[in-house]
Amino acid sequence: MGLYKGISALLALCFLLVIVTCCQPVHIKEQKISVEGKIAFESNRDGYFDVFLMDADGSNPVNLTQYDADDRDPRFSADGSKIVFTSERTGFFDIFIMNPDGSAQENLTQNPDADDWYPCFSPCGEKIAFTSDRDGHYEIYLMEADGSNPVNLTRSSYDDMYSCFSPDGAHIAFVSEREGSPDIFLMEADGSNPVNLTRSPEATEWFPCFSPCGEKIAFTSDLQGNPDLLMMDIGSFNITNITANPHALELAPVFSPHGDQIAFQARNGDFDIYVINLDGSQKVNLTQNQETADGYPSYSP
Repeated sequence: MGLYKGISALLALCFLLVIVTCCQPVHIKEQKISVEGKIAFESNRDGYFDVFLMDADGSNPVNLTQYDADDRDPRFSADGSKIVFTSERTGFFDIFIMNPDGSAQENLTQNPDADDWYPCFSPCGEKIAFTSDRDGHYEIYLMEADGSNPVNLTRSSYDDMYSCFSPDGAHIAFVSEREGSPDIFLMEADGSNPVNLTRSPEATEWFPCFSPCGEKIAFTSDLQGNPDLLMMDIGSFNITNITANPHALELAPVFSPHGDQIAFQARNGDFDIYVINLDGSQKVNLTQNQETADGYPSYSP
């Protein structure tokens, strides 16, 4: 559990997590929302962490989940028709799915004895990969989009977390500490042929994300001392430090639909959501919400 404990300790310094074990019906007023040009994200601005939706420029934030428990880690489906997220409303973390207006929230995993985290859709929208400790430690699982037929893909004796599909659905990037320190790995979508892409024995790397063309992977790494946003060219294995900020903690990168920018969460006091060009220029704070934590952005298609 070394990777989980390390990441949890890091995030615990930045977020106030509230454990609530209540379970009650969700009543969300239907909202007519267009998802084009939107970013889903998590925020505790209303007390608990909820899933919000805002315009890509940071304007017009709307609370989608409105629940008295933590709802986190949102990810859009490729067609924008669904959002999958993590919720603690059952007392454990489960994977939920909802419409992009917050309606029809449904628990997909319903696992009372384990935590299920960090879901992501396959490009076709028929599968969801996620992290779970249901077999004793954290591994990558794959299930149908309705929550059926969960399969352990990694079957490792070490922690595996933070999965992300390639745009063609053929591969999954993830984080594993099976070779010592947490590295970025790439495997076939069925869990076969895992390959260590980063091989950084003295660094911690997490939150991999494919570019829309599938040729690059952005991720967080403390390879150069401070957790920065790095980008790897998969063909050449060349790595570029996009942010190179010695004073901020930068996490959870995600490419814009056109692949020309990256949205991410950064802590320089409180967590906010930023956007930046791939060359590191024009970094913009989208949320500018002091005394709360905003993070884990996901672009609509």
